Amino acid sequence: MKAELKDGTCLERRWPLTIDQGNVHIWLVNMRLPSHRFRDCNELLADEERTRARRFRFERDRRRFIVARAALRIILGAYLGLKPTHVVFSYSAAGKPEIRAALSDSRIEFNLSHSQDQCLVVLTRHCAIGADIEWIQPEFATEDVAFSFLSQKEQKRFRASDPVDRLTDFFRYWTRKEACVKALGDGISFPLRSFKAPLRSGRVARLFRANAVPPHVFRCSVYDIHSPPDYCAAVAIEGTKHTLKYLDWKWLL
Repeated sequence: MKAELKDGTCLERRWPLTIDQGNVHIWLVNMRLPSHRFRDCNELLADEERTRARRFRFERDRRRFIVARAALRIILGAYLGLKPTHVVFSYSAAGKPEIRAALSDSRIEFNLSHSQDQCLVVLTRHCAIGADIEWIQPEFATEDVAFSFLSQKEQKRFRASDPVDRLTDFFRYWTRKEACVKALGDGISFPLRSFKAPLRSGRVARLFRANAVPPHVFRCSVYDIHSPPDYCAAVAIEGTKHTLKYLDWKWLL
């Protein structure tokens, strides 16, 4: 399996891709592939990833996991100058994947999110990063669900918003907050209701880490990501003043 950039260049011919500090590279990957190509994607994965894939109850979820991981390996390999199968991950205590230290002299940080048929991979250098993409499902965006993850001030704002805008508002809040927590690296143990998401793209969120030693505030800039229709996405990057660059590809089948 290989990928092609929008200009028609095979990704492997651009090795290694470079990314300057302060820049953020955003990759959107369509995960819809012909059924016979899932075997090609599966061959790029490590044994533990194949084991995880087999645990999914539904075939569609298993296939999406496999394609997302294959895309991640191809992308990271392009920056590291490695074949996708030679990219090795380690995992934080919260389960967040990282490039194994022996391969990470470039200090590339990344995050992966996928939903329905879309995969989002974001990369930067020297700072924590998190991303989230969600397929917009109107039946999921209820007030009860919204109030389960919104802070008190956000609940009031959400209740007072125009009903026409509530579906979009729901998923903007959701993706922004999920991106922040993923950048923080604490996983689901960090409550979404404990902090406010920025009202506008590019603003800073502050997450108080009471369990850290010593306790401190984690600050990250949150940006809305241009995504396909019926999707909503966001990225959170530690610090401020970032430059976002969008990259897109198509699979070479």
